[in-house]
Amino acid sequence: INYDLIAEIIKHICKLEEEDRRLQQAKNGKDVKSSNTSNSIGKAVLIFLPGIAEINQCYNTLNDQLIKKESNYLSLKILQLHGSLRVAEQRLVLKKFPKYRKVILSTNIADTSITIDDVSYVIDTGKVKETRYDQQTRCQALVETWVSRANALQRMGRAGRVAKGKCFQLYSIKTSLLDMLPYQIPEIQRTSLEHVILQIRLLGLGAPIEFLMKTVDPPSLNSITSATKRLQELKALELKTNKLTPLGLHLANLPCDAGIGKMLIYGTIFNCIEPI
Repeated sequence: INYDLIAEIIKHICKLEEEDRRLQQAKNGKDVKSSNTSNSIGKAVLIFLPGIAEINQCYNTLNDQLIKKESNYLSLKILQLHGSLRVAEQRLVLKKFPKYRKVILSTNIADTSITIDDVSYVIDTGKVKETRYDQQTRCQALVETWVSRANALQRMGRAGRVAKGKCFQLYSIKTSLLDMLPYQIPEIQRTSLEHVILQIRLLGLGAPIEFLMKTVDPPSLNSITSATKRLQELKALELKTNKLTPLGLHLANLPCDAGIGKMLIYGTIFNCIEPI
């Protein structure tokens, strides 16, 4: 992600608005006065970034290049928006700051979850972090990847929900056509099914295969059988009946991977929870 380019785009936006303001004043026959404090005050800028680390890095770059160096010209209020913030901190992005231009650094939470009325400019890095499961290594990880073309269109629509807006996409048309999928892969097809199968058994919803194949975007049979086999190896499901074992009952109530949950339970039993 080119953070210097993001800073330059924000300066470009401020320059464009100042030129439009001068033209409008000239058309109305008013005297054109340059006010350092009011030139940059205008519509909010929403910047889409993949994660919290990238938000912090972008914040530091904008703070160094725009707030410290251009403080006499740019009146910016830089805000962060992601799921780890408290509700009160998230609500700040909806607040209006008459003397400042809001610059909101957000994860994909602003794709659909939150609509900010005064956003007229969007800067889209085209990146997002998704949970992916590798069946060979049996590991689940948060992976940075390109958004889908449908998500990119959704992000573009965040600009100018109330009035006209502009979107700056920091990727090429070639990237959009070759590297981006038409639609995002459903989460049930790219994450581990172990905890889902435990929940199905806990709630008495029947056989996991029959239940999961009724979903809108069912996962592959290989994913279901692999997850079931893994739970049997962990002694969370009985071999013949696939019913929950006492251990499986506890694992179904833990908000973590089944393997990690078993480690925590055994660590507690054997009084070695700290090293675990």
